[in-house]
Amino acid sequence: MLQQVRNSIEIGIEWLSAEIKAAEERTGTMAGTFKRIREVDADIVKNRQATNEAINRQIQRILTRGD
Repeated sequence: MLQQVRNSIEIGIEWLSAEIKAAEERTGTMAGTFKRIREVDADIVKNRQATNEAINRQIQRILTRGD
C-alpha cells in the first residue's frame, strides 16, 4: 500500500520539465502584458497632458482677448 502511494506521488522528469517550460512561458507572457500596460498608460498620460495644454491655451486666448 505504501509503495503504491509513493509511486503515485513520484514526479516524472518529463512532466516536471514541461511544467517548468510552461511556467517560464506564462512568466514571459505576463511580463509582456505588464510592459504593454505601462506603454498604454504612458500614452494616456501623454495624450492627457497634450489635451490639457491645448485647453489651457484656448482659455488663455479667450481671457486675454477681452471679449
